[in-house]
Amino acid sequence: MPNLFTTKSMLFFVAAVLTTHGWVAADFDNVRVQLLNGSSIRCSIETIDQEGDVSGRNIPTDLKLDQIVRLQSDRQVTSNSPAYHQLRIVGGGSLWVKSLAVQDDLVSFQSRIGLENLKLEMVQGTIWNETDRVREVLANPSPDSDKVIVETEKGERVVDGLLESIDGTHVTLNFKGKSRRISLSIVNAVISADLNLPSPAGPIADINLTDGSKIRGRIDQLSKQILRIELPGRSHTQLKTSYIANLSIKSNKLVFLSDLEPVEVQQKALFAVQRTWQRDRSIKGGPLTIGFSGSTKNTAKFEKGLGTQSYSRLVFANENDFDRFRAVVGIDIETKGRGDCVFSVVGDGVRLWSQRIRASDDPVSVSVDISGMKQIALVVDAGEQFDLSDHADWGMARFTKSN
Repeated sequence: MPNLFTTKSMLFFVAAVLTTHGWVAADFDNVRVQLLNGSSIRCSIETIDQEGDVSGRNIPTDLKLDQIVRLQSDRQVTSNSPAYHQLRIVGGGSLWVKSLAVQDDLVSFQSRIGLENLKLEMVQGTIWNETDRVREVLANPSPDSDKVIVETEKGERVVDGLLESIDGTHVTLNFKGKSRRISLSIVNAVISADLNLPSPAGPIADINLTDGSKIRGRIDQLSKQILRIELPGRSHTQLKTSYIANLSIKSNKLVFLSDLEPVEVQQKALFAVQRTWQRDRSIKGGPLTIGFSGSTKNTAKFEKGLGTQSYSRLVFANENDFDRFRAVVGIDIETKGRGDCVFSVVGDGVRLWSQRIRASDDPVSVSVDISGMKQIALVVDAGEQFDLSDHADWGMARFTKSN
């Protein structure tokens, strides 16, 4: 498989597609769309109907939403002030909000992306101070009660009850039949009971917004620069497209390998420190970042992918008859210009693609036919410099299906 990115102009193009950095645009009319077939187009999306048909300018005929991998606007994500805190949404995602209040079944707040309220059932948790205990409770919510994590002189405590309200100074919780007011000054988080709401049917979009917020749901409709999103439990919300930085589509035609469990893992360092492979991070836990011509400034960053090192072998089952493996691979910039290894894709024991890559090389696009194969192995072997600094990134590693 030849390296598809043989010129610097094409390399810059790939970086713009796969990162949140790029040109500056005023609206949603000028976006970069990455398709399942590996191609990318610059276009204007005007409508998406409830059947998933996409229309606009410079768009292929009969384009469907589930044929899109990623849609990238030209807006950059900005940071929020300390006045904002996180509102976790059921089904995945979070909003940065302030001036939050809960009354009856409605959560109202201020945000920088135009959203002002959500149904209470859609809120997984409100977090002012994210601690290890808060993360633990978030990962294991109760089906029967809300939980308030408070800071006391003896450490964090979890109080169970029924949330009644939140205002600018207090959380009110029904505790054993009585209303109790807890000062916000000692509250780290309020975690809602798990109502087990059904997920939307169809392709799911992960939507990253310009203030750092994230929303996950099914795109119901796009019209007149307003995106309508279905959330779990058949709830809906809508956003102006001018607040969208990028979005990724998950459907039965696409799966990122970092979202799968490998059926087999082999890892053996010779001289380097033995580390465990990472999901959506480099082998050392940083962002997946590959430099162009060894540069640490001109880079492509990947939100999805696998961080590995030599020697490693990760085997994934092709359970849904995907017909192609795609990725952008290279040595992570965290090695500071060092590293030399051999990347290989092996299907059912047959080597389908292999290439030696050094840290000074440009990112390499991989597109391999895996039709009819049951297991796909991603292998990284040491190059001439043993396994020192072989921090191998499989950016956007994914299985795709043509039909």
